[in-house]
Amino acid sequence: MKFFTISEAENNGVTVTVSDAYCDGYEMYFTMTATTDNNQVNQKDYLLPEKSQQVYVNGEETGAELSLKKAEDGSFVGLWHISAGWLADKTFKDLSTVDIKFTELYAKVENQPEPASTYLYLEVSEEYENVQMILTDADGNKLEKFGGTTTDPENGMYEIQLQFEQTDTNQIHVQVIDMDQSTNDNLAMVAEMTADLN
Repeated sequence: MKFFTISEAENNGVTVTVSDAYCDGYEMYFTMTATTDNNQVNQKDYLLPEKSQQVYVNGEETGAELSLKKAEDGSFVGLWHISAGWLADKTFKDLSTVDIKFTELYAKVENQPEPASTYLYLEVSEEYENVQMILTDADGNKLEKFGGTTTDPENGMYEIQLQFEQTDTNQIHVQVIDMDQSTNDNLAMVAEMTADLN
């Protein structure tokens, strides 16, 4: 199936336009263009959403791949890719709604190294429908996730994959918070564990 859509958003002097979407049921691609009057940004070669990126397909959080490269007209253009393999049922519906959220765009020059990623896989009991993970390294520094997926429960468990920026730590400390039982002043922690990276 193929479809065409145009969606545009502007914030802090950056205008982002999504167009030319295509999906065959298993792979989805669409074009994203960003423009800005910021001279410092316009001197860079790439824009990346980095760890602020969140992508949802029909309400299910999933991963996506995107970098925007400087074009001749001064805009930044990229092809966004979402694989159905990242979804729980491994396929896109005939009518799919994609929600894209990011709060930052990171500008970089050609050949500037990108941060590596670490992936953490967890299983959480399905009785906890609304959980959040707090990740810290061996020194207690918070690790910010910038991607991840959660499957529908099987055998009473959710399978959760978290993606975050690679660090030099040899341990990751995980706190699982039940957001339905938490308040601003009191987080309801239902599990705590340490993963060794050896």
